[in-house]
Amino acid sequence: MGGETHDRKPATMQDIASRLGLSRTTVSLVLNDQPARIAEATKELIRQTAKELNYRPSVVARELRLQTSSLVGFVGDAIATGPFGGGLIAGAQSAITGTDQVLLL
Repeated sequence: MGGETHDRKPATMQDIASRLGLSRTTVSLVLNDQPARIAEATKELIRQTAKELNYRPSVVARELRLQTSSLVGFVGDAIATGPFGGGLIAGAQSAITGTDQVLLL
């Protein structure tokens, strides 16, 4: 409705780099707050363009780069059919509340 498109892919670092005529590496260094010899004016331009394009960091890419995961797996063969399943799941969710983790059942 109203000409809105909800299926548009989020902007990537490459989109920002292409728009500004910079390398993806330069954009990455700035957006990941890595030390680099990049002019403050260029850093500000990158940040502003990222904001204009509604850039959001890729959680998957970050986790691959850092070799970490925010997923907490919960595996069992009788959780759904056992009498304590709901309590077990609620306890697991409670344990990760306030963290950046996601419970995967």
